[in-house]
Order: sequence, then C-alpha cells, then structure tokens
Amino acid sequence: MNNNKKYSAKELLEHIKNLEEENAHLKKKKKYGLVWDLPKDDRLIELEDNIVLLSEVKKRSIHSDNSLPWNYVLEGDNLHSLAILNHTHPKKIDVIYIDPPYNTGEGEKWAYNNKIVNKDDGYKHSKWISMMDSRLKASRGLLKEDGVLICAIDEHELPRTLLLLEENYKNYHIHSVPVVHNPKGTQYGQFSNIHEYAIFVIPDIPKYNDKNALQIKKDIEKTREDISKILKSASDEEVMTLIKKFFPEELIDKRSLRNSNKLEGNNSGARAFGISRTFFPIIIEDNNILEIGDVCEDNFHPAKATIKEGNRYYIYPVDPGGNERKWMWSKEIAEKNIDLLSIKKLGKDSFDIHRAKEYITPKSIFSGSKYSASEHGTKLLQKIFPELSKDEQFDYAKSIHLVKDCISLFIKDKKDALVLDFFAGSGTTAHAVLEMNKDDNGFRRSIMCSTNDEKEPIAEKYTYKRIERVISGYKDGKKDVPGIKANLKYFKTELHPLPRTDGMKSLIAKKMTDTICFENNTFEKTIEDKEFLIFEGSNHSIGIIFDELKADKFSKEVSKSPAEFKAYFMSFIAEDFFEELDSIPQIIECRSFPVPLINSINRIYKDLKA
Repeated sequence: MNNNKKYSAKELLEHIKNLEEENAHLKKKKKYGLVWDLPKDDRLIELEDNIVLLSEVKKRSIHSDNSLPWNYVLEGDNLHSLAILNHTHPKKIDVIYIDPPYNTGEGEKWAYNNKIVNKDDGYKHSKWISMMDSRLKASRGLLKEDGVLICAIDEHELPRTLLLLEENYKNYHIHSVPVVHNPKGTQYGQFSNIHEYAIFVIPDIPKYNDKNALQIKKDIEKTREDISKILKSASDEEVMTLIKKFFPEELIDKRSLRNSNKLEGNNSGARAFGISRTFFPIIIEDNNILEIGDVCEDNFHPAKATIKEGNRYYIYPVDPGGNERKWMWSKEIAEKNIDLLSIKKLGKDSFDIHRAKEYITPKSIFSGSKYSASEHGTKLLQKIFPELSKDEQFDYAKSIHLVKDCISLFIKDKKDALVLDFFAGSGTTAHAVLEMNKDDNGFRRSIMCSTNDEKEPIAEKYTYKRIERVISGYKDGKKDVPGIKANLKYFKTELHPLPRTDGMKSLIAKKMTDTICFENNTFEKTIEDKEFLIFEGSNHSIGIIFDELKADKFSKEVSKSPAEFKAYFMSFIAEDFFEELDSIPQIIECRSFPVPLINSINRIYKDLKA
C-alpha cells in the first residue's frame, strides 16, 4: 500500500482481510522447492487485459510441394505464442525441444521486460526463474499423452532448471544427460568445462516404462538395399563390409560376442548341456568375416582362441586363459546377423569378435565429434549465412546432430510428428526436423517461436532465414547444398484488448481468420463471401461464418462439396454446436468463435498467475 495516502477504516479492513487470505494460502503450500523474489513479468500482465491473435506475413510464405504439410515460424514473445498455442494445439505436440538463455552474463543477451539481464544484476536468477516458470507452465497443456520435453542447459542454471521441471511436470521421469559439445573445454573457475546438459522430461506411462522403450532399431535391411543399389555388382561380403563402415561408431556395441561365463571345464558334457549350438568358429580372411563355421563336435577342444589355416583364421569362444566359453549367439543367429559382427585385432594372429546391436539404447552421456557446437553449430551457420560478419553471426548455436538425435529418440517412427521449439533462436530444431524428413520421406512438422524486437530481429534474421535457405538450398563455398522440399508459413502474434462488448467481439472475430487457418493447417481460400469464407485443406476443409443468421447460404455451398468440413461460426456463446448445420453430412464439427479463444486466454492467464 502507498504509505503517503490516508486510508479509510473500510479500506484497511479489506487490506487486512486480503493479507489473512494470502497468509492462509502460503501456510497450505509445501515448504520445499523454489522460492524467489518475483519481479512482475510484463508479458504475463499483458494477458490480463488482452487477447492474442495470429496475423500471417504472406510475403514470407514458402510453398514448394503440395503433398507436404506446413511448418511455422511464430514471431513474438514466446509467452504470447504459448498462450495462443494452448487454444490452437492443446495436447497435439509430440516433442518440445528448447534451448533457453543460459543466464551466464557472458556475452549472452536476453531480456526480461525488455531490459537486458547482465551478470551483475542482483535479480538475474529470480528473473530467469520467473521467465522460465511462466513458459513451462504454459507448455504443459500442449504435449500429447506420450509427448516429451527436452531442455538444453549448462551448469549455470542446471539446479534451478531441474527444480522447475519437477514442479511443472509432475508424474514425469526427468533425466539429465551430459553432452560433450566442446572437447577442448571452456575455462570456468577450477575446471575446464567440456559439456552441457540435455534434460529429458518423459511421461510416466507404460510406453516409456518398458526397459526397451527408447531403443532405436538400426535399419540394417534398408542400409543393405541402399548400398546394393549403388554397388549392383558387389558381392554379399563387399556389401556387408560397407554396411559396417556406414554404422556410426557411437552406435556400435563394443562388447565381445564371447560370453563371459566360464564353462564347467573343457569337456564334452559341458558343451552338450544345452549350449552346443553356441560353440563354433567364426572364419575371417583378409580382415573380413568370411562365414560362420560348423558347430564343433563335443570332443573337439581348440588349444587357443585363434587358429590359423593358410590365409584364414578360425576364431573360437576361448578366453586368453584357454578356458572354453560360448558365443552370445547360436550358429543360426550368428548367420542371420553376420552383418552385425566386426573384427577386433588383439595382436599378431590374434583376434576377437565384437557385435553391434540391432537395437540401440541411448547412453547417459552423449559424446562424439558430431555433437561439437563449434563444428556443427557455429560453423554450419557460417556456411548458411556467409554474408554475415563474425559479430553478426548467431551465438551459441547447437549442433544439428545433437538436436536431431535427441528428438529422433521419440519420433523416428512417427513420420507425422509435430515438434515445438519456443526458444527457436537460429532455427536448428526446424532444420533437424527437415533433415529427418529428407532421410525417411517423413511428413513431420515444426513450430518455431522466436522474438523480433528493436535490439535484434532474431525471428526474421535467423530463424526464418535459416529455414528458407535450407528449403531453397545454399552454397558451402563452391559446393551447392541442395534444398529440402518443405512448406513454411510466417505469423506474427498480435495483442488486442479483451472485448467487453458485442461490437468489440465482432472486430476480434474478423481478425481471427489467420488463427483458425493455423489451427487447422489449412490455407487455400476457395470461396470469399461477405458472410463466410471457405478454405480447402488436405484432410478437411473449413468454413468461417461471420453472420450466424446467414448460415443457410453457407449450408447450400457446403452441400455442393464432397469434402468434409469444420464449421466456425461467430457467436457470443461458448458451446461448439449450431443446430442449423447438424443435418449437413459434410460438416463433421461445429465450433463457435471468438468466445472459446477469449476463455482460453483467460484460463492461461489465471493458471500462470496462480
């Protein structure tokens, strides 16, 4: 309260009552978790009195293939973008990947309430937590039941990020995975840091509780087919050698094929007891696996693991101590999966056999040259934006391979998945989605939320521009990098005062067309009338009726079409029905507007404020 103002007894009593209610509320709250000084977030306050709508920037639309779905860039504060997404895409997102500001204060520019937060700001942690908390809260309702959130962060805000995620994503498993992104290291205090973190927030559901839930099947058959097409005259052995070469090193299980369990002595009875099919030679020649030998007779006991006969080596499951063991696989399985076997040279005329796995389980540390932020983040952007000076280049871009590998864990087999990044920055996430589609002819889509302000037009200059060049192609020096076919729409978020009258609601309704089209992924206008609009889509068409009293005219138009329709009619009631349209078989769904959108924004504001 203002100490310079005199208050009436009634006002003071009201103030006391409010304090008592607040005190009672605080007593009920748990006593652990994050507590911070909460500066008021202007972006949140704006949602109290305003509604968020989308407005398409048509000149930035890219349409390269009618058979492909639309990807999106949403320009505006990401809290506003998340507010509108809660209305248009509730429970529709498969993966959220975010790379928020790390709050290091070292060359990093991020704003809170339009003011840059620097390393000397006494409230820098509070501001960061406040900013992140409201956005994580707003993201909760967007994920599907099996949807996953992935957050990149470093050690500066790691502890607070984990607490925020635990608070906002209850009933989720949270895994913090170190990512070696800078092998040379960056000097911070007593240690030279070579890693940051990818935090995986995975729902606690049966799909992910199985021990093999995150295993990725290596597409061996497809690889074999692809190589065979290239080498039509190649022998099976040559094809297998190439397949092994094509397998990424980090995905190969380095363990020996030899079982570590010792047999009960070197006698015929031990091998005959249920394991006879696992004792046989693997034959190699010219450093290639030639074939799987016959199962050994029970009375045959090789003196050592490797026996040379001419140019061939016969490798038996015998350990360095001369103890007979067994292979992990039977002869039949080894023959079937011979292309998963590799040779490990132990010394002169001494070898071991290693196996790769058909299914790969992700490790708790991501390490490898492909995760280098410098090589596959910064330098990749320099190739895409050769015209930008060093000072203009986007700082701290992620390796595209890291982002691709992270999201692939969950959507490799979902070719129609929808991926959201509400800290889109340089657009690496969208680039990764397009690369995945190129690899397997997928139809995955991305929604990139990025800011555009007077300080730096990130959405326009980096996010959109990168996606545009990935689609159209670009030059890497003298080498042409071909484009990836895709479609892209660009929208701006706009704030409009919450309508208090029917007239104001009508004005809002007239501005909702782009938002409705975005919600339905449908943009081809086929009919434009004073009372209604019709847009044709691949899955369904949409009709937007501005005058509910003129629905009969719209009905006649729809009756002529074989397509299925979603009908949106301007009404100041929230119910999603319209009796006059119920009898038309082409109409599969009716929704009113703009009231549901207004209610949705109000609900988001209340949830964020709580």
